[in-house]
Amino acid sequence: MMLDIRNFTYFPDTRDALDQVEQAFGDASANAPTRLSRIGNLVVSIRLSNPLAGDQHPGRGSYDKPTGTYYIAANADYDRWVVPDWHHRTQSYAAAMKDAIGRVAKTRLPEAERTAILGLIDHLEETVSGSPPDNLKPLKPVKLMYSEDSLRPAIAFDVEPPIGLAVSTDAILVLPQNVAAVAASLPKREPESPRPFKLYRRDGEALHYQEAWAHDGELTEHWGVCGHEGDSLLHHYDSLTAGNKIVEAIKRRARQAGFSSLPRSRHRQLVIELPIDGFGAEDDIDVRHKLQTYFDNCLGWLGLGHVDGGSTGSGSMEIFCIVPDVATARIAVLAELPKLKIDNARLYEMK
Repeated sequence: MMLDIRNFTYFPDTRDALDQVEQAFGDASANAPTRLSRIGNLVVSIRLSNPLAGDQHPGRGSYDKPTGTYYIAANADYDRWVVPDWHHRTQSYAAAMKDAIGRVAKTRLPEAERTAILGLIDHLEETVSGSPPDNLKPLKPVKLMYSEDSLRPAIAFDVEPPIGLAVSTDAILVLPQNVAAVAASLPKREPESPRPFKLYRRDGEALHYQEAWAHDGELTEHWGVCGHEGDSLLHHYDSLTAGNKIVEAIKRRARQAGFSSLPRSRHRQLVIELPIDGFGAEDDIDVRHKLQTYFDNCLGWLGLGHVDGGSTGSGSMEIFCIVPDVATARIAVLAELPKLKIDNARLYEMK
């Protein structure tokens, strides 16, 4: 197939709306003609993220040689999705797809094929725009939670009635139409510590990781084989400049040893699902947050990625794990469930 539309990153507040448009474009592209000459499969992933969550960089494209697959991502314009207008949404989705295609490496996509794909996207937009669904999925509100420890609030995506109505004095409910104004009013993020990184290297069947992150004036260097805790080393620094130099030195050594970044499009989403009653109670939300923290810590120390939020409602709660290796991450999670006395969890990969 010339074009495969498949998302890898979902946010609970935009997921339903994005999925509705994504499915329409995917269905319309089912009969896309001609294989590409230098790519076996071109996977385009469109993200729709809330501006309050910060800048979302789509990153560069990546080519997976064993499968002949080129992965590329782009961001849709959130403002175009606030009003439930099918034409605006399909227009925004098509524009993001064109942005992604425009960033595919020239060595992988000759100009004639690039032009053909851009023409196909125009055709898909026209086809999809002319067939609106009966009910457009709305964007959902989010909740900002303030604390004395930070000038910027934390953001909670899992706002479901009636839980979203129980807003305490240190939290505010932000409707989609107010997101832009609230985001503009928040103080700018300033770097307080060296930027973390994580690199990978595959040796045969084993996937190795090398990473570093900073906390309270200490920088942790951590390396090993995915699925194992590996080794770690602490580095002390007394200024942001000094910390950045240490990080760059570690990263330089890792790259010289054959490690490289693994783009988000090459990660997979492992979902941990637990049954609840209806939309859940506040206790269920609290339990899910504790489990998110637990598995985020667990996966991190095993070199298996991180937890990227969750959702609650419609009879289940979900914890979304972004992992570089689904099979190894599944084994790790299954090993932890008995320790938590959980015997009714369902694990599956979000395609």
